[in-house]
Parts: sequence; C-alpha cells; structure tokens
Amino acid sequence: MSDSIPIQPPANLPIPDYGKLLSIIGSYSKWLILNELMKEGQAGLDIARLLNIGVAGAMKHLTDLVEAGVVVRGKGRVYQIAPAYRPKDGQRVLDFGHAVLRFGVKAAGE
Repeated sequence: MSDSIPIQPPANLPIPDYGKLLSIIGSYSKWLILNELMKEGQAGLDIARLLNIGVAGAMKHLTDLVEAGVVVRGKGRVYQIAPAYRPKDGQRVLDFGHAVLRFGVKAAGE
C-alpha cells in the first residue's frame, strides 16, 4: 500500500486535453513561447522576433496553444497565458491540473 496522497487539481481549474498538452510539452518552440508569455503578453510578430522564427511558424504555434486552451488572444492580437493558468507574480510554474510545467529550473547535474 502506498503512502502517497493523490493530488487533486482545484475544482474550478479547466483540464486541457492530454494529447494537446503532450504536444505542447514535446515542442521546444511552444515551451519557449510559454516562457515568454509568462513574463508578459506578446503579439505574434514579437514572438517570432524573440524566438528568431518566421511569423507563420510563430502563428502556428500560437494557434496550437490557443486551441489547447492554455493561451488566449486578447486586444490588439496580444497573446497571454489563459487566466485559469496564469502564475502568481514571481512564480515560474504553469499548473494544468494533471501536469505542472516549471520554467527556469535547472535539471539535476546542470
């Protein structure tokens, strides 16, 4: 018998689709975009410049993130982390209920 206690996400937290979330986690570009959006909202063109990728590529990644429900497009076509997942000030963590992404944390041995 295990002593671990199952962790339950808050009842009001929307849970993204597993497949879409795995696609995000497996994409270095999407990971970088989320990292930038945790700092502040960005327009698609700005994301393309920051990551040194084409605008079409940046827009495809942003569209995927919007369709997954983790990013929203606001006024002036500025993309932001969806309100349900926005980290508290100073935190570098996105909690999706069944997955937690930590940004800026070095892996063991780095």
